[in-house]
Amino acid sequence: MKIVKNILILVIILIVAHLLAKLIGTQLALQHNEQSRHKTVTPIGRKKNTANPALEELLQKAQNGDAKAQADLGTSYQMGVGVKQDYEKAFYWLNKAAEQGFTMAYAILGQMYTLGQGVEQNDLKAAEYMAKAAEDGLAQAELMLGVMYLAGQGVPRDDTQGLQLITSSAKKGYAPAQHALAGMYNEGIGVQKSRDDAFEWYSLSAHQGWPYSQVLLAFMYAENGDYVESLKWNLLAEKNGQDLAFEISLLRKSLSSTQIQEAQSRADKFVAKPSSVPFTADTLRGFRLNNL
Repeated sequence: MKIVKNILILVIILIVAHLLAKLIGTQLALQHNEQSRHKTVTPIGRKKNTANPALEELLQKAQNGDAKAQADLGTSYQMGVGVKQDYEKAFYWLNKAAEQGFTMAYAILGQMYTLGQGVEQNDLKAAEYMAKAAEDGLAQAELMLGVMYLAGQGVPRDDTQGLQLITSSAKKGYAPAQHALAGMYNEGIGVQKSRDDAFEWYSLSAHQGWPYSQVLLAFMYAENGDYVESLKWNLLAEKNGQDLAFEISLLRKSLSSTQIQEAQSRADKFVAKPSSVPFTADTLRGFRLNNL
């Protein structure tokens, strides 16, 4: 049974690694574009031969070797922001920026190698670029590389190294990493099982508004018999896009009207704590990371 469980955990980690690649790559590109908003490429006009000064200026800077401009242009092509989405052009310009040591470019290239965007899929290359970004202290890259170590994806499987990287990312305040670390403590992956540590990291992540942590924090409160607090976190997670109608209905049946009102009041008063490493709410929909 233990062998079967370990295999299942490994399969889950591999799936999570792929999903994280999509999520983190989107977050990195959006974060980079947000930081560069004053240089965002405006959409090209419909009329033929209509000049796009912003694009021309950005392209000129990129061609002149400006690493920041190269990364801006690459992420614009990757996301289709202001230009038609083109992964090959995105890879070209991000690679140019990476050649000059631009940290964000390393991480996004790692994600593109993981997903095979604009380049042949290559886990070894993905890990290589993620490692460069992680060495520069980028929290998103630390999380992704940590999960790759847990899965043995592009690197030899090493739970200890995975734990170190994910812990470093979590301590920087990155909510998805805090969630992943909580899952490791909850399941005993690379570390001794500890419900207390799992609760602590789920709580830190949940208070930043990460819905998957909010779901599991609600479950842990219910396990401990605090159904009012459990309902509060379920309501917050539902507001963040999680399908929890059954859980909320079940909790409401177990509580008095006064207790339900109290839970709703707590949820209404909740304000997510600012994240030192931002993540984008729009990228949270469509999959769960409950198993890690």
